[in-house]
Amino acid sequence: MALKKYFPLIFCIFLLVSCQETKDELTLEFNEEITINDLLNKEEFKSLNIDEEYKNYINDYWDNNIELHKTGYKISEFLAESKFIEKKNNLETVDEAQSAASYALSGIKTVGAMTIDGLQLMALENDKKKIYASFSITKKEKADQFQKKIFDVLNKSSIKYPANKNVKEVDSLQNYKSFTNVIKNDSDLYDTLDELTNDVDDLFILGLEIRIKQNLNLELGSKENYKALTDYGNKIINSNGNYDVSTQSELLDNYFNLLCTVLKDIERIKQKKYAVPFEDWSESKKTNFKFILNDIEVKLKNDVFNFTL
Repeated sequence: MALKKYFPLIFCIFLLVSCQETKDELTLEFNEEITINDLLNKEEFKSLNIDEEYKNYINDYWDNNIELHKTGYKISEFLAESKFIEKKNNLETVDEAQSAASYALSGIKTVGAMTIDGLQLMALENDKKKIYASFSITKKEKADQFQKKIFDVLNKSSIKYPANKNVKEVDSLQNYKSFTNVIKNDSDLYDTLDELTNDVDDLFILGLEIRIKQNLNLELGSKENYKALTDYGNKIINSNGNYDVSTQSELLDNYFNLLCTVLKDIERIKQKKYAVPFEDWSESKKTNFKFILNDIEVKLKNDVFNFTL
C-alpha cells in the first residue's frame, strides 16, 4: 500500500529525469551577430575602420555579393529546366515544346535578379575608384587586402554539392527541381513537391548564412571546428526530423527547425495515399518522383556535413 501511495510521485520524478536526460541542447562558440565591421576593428585595418565612406562602400559590396550567392542557390530551377531547352530539337510532342518554352520563361526572374545584382556590383566598382583616388599606396594595399579577405570568406562559405550518383553525366544540370511533364500534369503532386523544394532552397540559404558567420568567427580567432553542428544535424537526419531542436542561436534554430520540417515532409510525401495509388503510376512518373526526393536527401546530408570547417 505504501508503494502505491508514492507511485504518482515516483512516476513524476522518473519523467522529469527522463526529460533531462534526453534534452539535447547544442552549445558551442558561435557569435551570429558578427559582421565584417568586426574584422575592420582589428588593428591592422585601423585606417579603413575610421573611414566612414569606405565602410559604407565595403558593407554595400559585402551585402551585394551575399545576395548574388543566395540567388545562385535559387537558380537550381533554371538549371534544371535548361535541360529541356537543350533537348528542344528532340522533343517528341507539341506539348513538350510548349512546356520547354514556359520553362525558359520561368527562369527570367532569377536571371534578372542576378543581372540587377551584377549591375549593382558595377556601380560599386565605380564608387571604389572614386574612394581609392584619395588613398595612399599603403591604404590601397590594406583595402585590397581586406576586400580579398571578405571575398575569400564568402567563397569558403558557399559549397558545391556533390554529384548525385543517380544523375548521368549528360544530365549534369538535373536536380531536385527537375519536374518532368508527368509530374507537372499532376497538380496536387506538383504543388506538394514545389512547396517542398522551395523550403529546401530556403534551408540552403540559411546554411550559407551560418557558414558565413562561422568563417567570420574563425577570422576573429574562434578555435571551433564546428563539428558539433554536423553531429547535431546528423542526429536530426537520422531521426527523420523528429527532434526537439534547442540551440543558443536564432539562426541555428531557424536552420535546424526547417531541416526537421523538410525531413518530416519527405516522409509524409512518401507515405501519402494518392488519388491514383503509387503502384499504378507510370515508370517515368515513379522515377522522377523518387529522383526528386533522393536528390534532396543527398544534398541535405552534404549541407550538414559542410558545417565542419
